[in-house]
This record gives sequence, structure tokens and C-alpha cells, in this order.
Amino acid sequence: YVPLLRRSLELWRDLEARAKVDLLYLTGGLYVGPVAPNGRGGGELVPRSADAARRFSLAHQMLSHTELCRRFPALRVPESFEGMVERDAGLVIPERAVGALAVLASRRGAELHAREPVVEWAADRTGVRVRTDRGEYRGQSLILAGGPWSAKLCRGLGVEIGITRQVLGWVQPLKAGLFDLGRFPCWAIERDDGSLYYGFPELPWHPGFKTALHAKGAPCDPDSLDRSATAADEAEFRQGLRLHLPDADGPLLSMGVCMYDNSPDSHFILDRHPSHPNVIVATGFSGHGFKFAPVIGEALADLAADGSSPLPIGFLGLQRFAGGNP
Repeated sequence: YVPLLRRSLELWRDLEARAKVDLLYLTGGLYVGPVAPNGRGGGELVPRSADAARRFSLAHQMLSHTELCRRFPALRVPESFEGMVERDAGLVIPERAVGALAVLASRRGAELHAREPVVEWAADRTGVRVRTDRGEYRGQSLILAGGPWSAKLCRGLGVEIGITRQVLGWVQPLKAGLFDLGRFPCWAIERDDGSLYYGFPELPWHPGFKTALHAKGAPCDPDSLDRSATAADEAEFRQGLRLHLPDADGPLLSMGVCMYDNSPDSHFILDRHPSHPNVIVATGFSGHGFKFAPVIGEALADLAADGSSPLPIGFLGLQRFAGGNP
């Protein structure tokens, strides 16, 4: 993924310049997890992140448990944990980014059709057709990028896309300023089962320290999603604060409910539909796709317009699944 991330970073910066709005904040990224003393066993987050950083010459620093505690005194982790700080990691403000992309696309001639559900689509050698609740559209090629609606849109792939309900929380830290943007990085702490507690620093324009659990939630239907967060939902991410960031374990300010579209192996799917070469599918982003949005868009445009892309997306094809597109 690193080459795609590098291209995405270039495109985010280009979008900022074109839209004249701040979208990307490089806070640094703190990854924390268990590592066995003999180099075997332990977790995957830190050693695999470190391997990728060394392979692609990414600026990073390894931190022992003692160094972790000294550099991040708010952090509480077992002595068997170590950490890695990636210098150029950060966060994107999604509302601003989506708005900027939509505005610039519209200015370049794109037609935006909002709140217009797709009823059905069809494709053959003569072209593609999409019917919505408002009308019908025809073209030479079709890109299906339905997010949590992908399981309904992308039938016939030969793989199952699972849609899950995910909860996010914002809390008021017990110590003001400790987790502010510019003072605390984006972070992820690995759990025993391989899932992650993660979060972002407090933003000057949005109250609260954001945190969540990165693990597949309960299966759901995007057309009947329960968006009312509960005490049980809060308990899932609250446990991470109590264990590892007790100074952030303050009053709950808000919660939000979103969805993941999960591929069987939790990696993206970018490929042609197995039965329709003029239909391109983008799905299975499994909760970590948004940061790639500009480069994914570039790759999809290449596939739709030119039939192939020079970007290194081959590893995201359907051929990796039994019964997928060869």
C-alpha cells in the first residue's frame, strides 16, 4: 500500500492547493503493540509497520517501552509493548475533502446527482445502463463504488462483501490540552486479537478526543442501519481509554455510527467485474480506505477510460480469491 499512499499524499496536497482549503494534517502516527523479546510471536502492528517503513525508506523511529513512557507520559501499556512513530502520518478532514472534491469535479464538468438511489444497473457489449428512482442513464463504462451499499450493488463478484456497523466516540479529556492537535499524534494500539484501539488528536474546531475500536462490528443492512449508539457501544471504545489513555477517559461528548464494507481478507478490491469488462468495481475498503480516496479515484478513472492503470493496483484484484476474475 505504501506506493499508493505516497501518490495519495501528493494528490491530497494538490487538492488542497486547487481548493484553497486545509485538508491534511501531518500529526505523526504512533503505533503501539506487543513484540516478543526473541522476535517471534507477539503482535503484528509494530513489526509489520517497521518492516514497511524500512522497505520504503519512510521516516520513522522505534521506541522501547521505556522510551514510549518518556515521550508519551499519558500512555499506559504493558512492559512487553514497544512503539513506532511514523513522521509523515496524519489525518484528513473528510467533510472538507468530500466537499472540495465535489466542487472541483463539478467545475470540471461532472454532473452530481445527490439523493438519487440506484434501482438497477445492466451492462453488455454495447454499453452500460443505470436506472435510479428519478431516471435512466447510459454510457460506455460504469464504476461501482457504493461503500456499504456495495454488497447490493456488486453482485456476481464471486466473493462476499460483509457490511458491519461501527461506532465512534468523542470524549472530553480529564486534562485539558494534553491531546490537542500539534501536541498528540494519531495513534493505534494493538489488542490481543489483532484489532486496534485508535484515535485522533483534539481538533480546534471540533470538541472532543476521538477514539474507536477498529474491528468488524455487527453485520447490518445499510438501508435499515440503527444509528442510535448505546451504552454497550460506548463500552467498546471506552475500555481502550481506561487501559491505555486514562487522562483521556473523561465525559462522553458524542457518538456516531458508520459502516464498513469488508472484503474477505480486509484488503481493497479494485478490478473489473468478472462478467462485465466495462464495469469496474471498487469495494472492500474495510474501514481504512478514505485516506486513499484520491489515488483510488485516479486508478478507477484509468481503468474506465484507458482499460488499465500504471498505478500498482494488481494486488487488489479479484484474482486473489477462488472463483474471482482471472
